[in-house]
Amino acid sequence: MKSLKKAAKMARLSFENALRLHRDSILLYNNKSFISAYLLSVLAQEEIGKTFLLEEHIFHTSINPLSVNKETQNIMAKALLSHRVKQGWFSRVADEYFKYSRNRVPRVIKEITTGKLEEKKQNATYVGLTKQNNKLDMNGKLTSPTTRVKQDEVTIHITRVNDYIIKLVEECRRGFCMVETYELDSVLTMELVSELEKLWNYKSKDTQKWLEKIRKFEIGE
Repeated sequence: MKSLKKAAKMARLSFENALRLHRDSILLYNNKSFISAYLLSVLAQEEIGKTFLLEEHIFHTSINPLSVNKETQNIMAKALLSHRVKQGWFSRVADEYFKYSRNRVPRVIKEITTGKLEEKKQNATYVGLTKQNNKLDMNGKLTSPTTRVKQDEVTIHITRVNDYIIKLVEECRRGFCMVETYELDSVLTMELVSELEKLWNYKSKDTQKWLEKIRKFEIGE
């Protein structure tokens, strides 16, 4: 990407798109359309991952402009198109905020690295056939999104995305962390936190405990 200004704008737009997808996933969940809610929640996760992949690119380019060449641009272009990479970047930034038990963190990461999350997303989207040896089995069983996604799984996924956004905003506004660009920072408002807490009633216990601690500190400018 030739222009850091363009990268910063893309990062902000990706995050705003993630918020749109996230809001829509909650709306669908509340209308008991759990499969579509799950699909949009995974897409929201990917857009957040893209945001911070771009932020990382901006950070390194600002430090060392000479590191940007045709090869690194090709790598970046491929990363932005990879669903698994974007899912992984969400996990990378989100897991710094979440303090899951030892049994949960490996499962979340393993789903991404093995492609299981992408498979789940596809299963929530299309009617198809079962696979054998990682290939479509034309004699396999028919599969349908209605049989593949459970409500509890959707609840957990949307909560994970919602918790992360809220905690990111709270930490930025209270001076515990910062993002690389003003464009993204301008989106991270306390009004957004209020909106998301009204839209989604669930929080993990770890998130609740962390927010109780961090909210003792004043909000900065």
